[in-house]
This record gives sequence, structure tokens and C-alpha cells, in this order.
Amino acid sequence: MTAFAFYRKVVALNSEAHRNLRFAADGVDFSFARDTTAVLMAGVEFSEASCKYPIVFIRGEDKQMRPVALLGARNGENLFVDEQVKWDTRYIPAFVHRFRS
Repeated sequence: MTAFAFYRKVVALNSEAHRNLRFAADGVDFSFARDTTAVLMAGVEFSEASCKYPIVFIRGEDKQMRPVALLGARNGENLFVDEQVKWDTRYIPAFVHRFRS
């Protein structure tokens, strides 16, 4: 898992070039996360996230342990994205939430 799991082309925000960008209020398409088995977690999320997701610790390439929310048991499986590409539970991990558009 890379630090930029969902991001394909990262660019700096520019007030001119990105002037018309807006956050979508509803109808979010989570197809970008359909094949994601786990996402990084922040410690402040543990309380609410642990009600819906198993939180496990993985060792990164740098040998450091990191908490992740387990979204599926098989490689490329996300049990929380339904057939309509909607998130199928109320709490959305911050790593996923910050990416949706």
C-alpha cells in the first residue's frame, strides 16, 4: 500500500487553475476505492471506526508499524463499496473521505 493509494496525479492547488472546483454534497462515487483492501487510520478515528472496521497494524517498507482499517479479507476486496458504488456504512475512514469528490 502506498501513501497515495488513490491519487494518480498529485498537483499543488492553484487559485487560478482550480478556481471552479467544488466539493460534491451528495452522489459521491466510491469506485476509486472499490479494490482497496485497507486504508491508513489516524489514532483519533479509532473510537468511531472500530465500531465498523477491524483495525490492524501493518509493518511498512520502512519497518514502522501503522494502523489500517481492514475493508476486505481478500486482495482487491472492499466490502464497504456497494453495487451502486456508494459507501455502505455511516462512518467513512478519513483517508477515503478526504479523497472523494
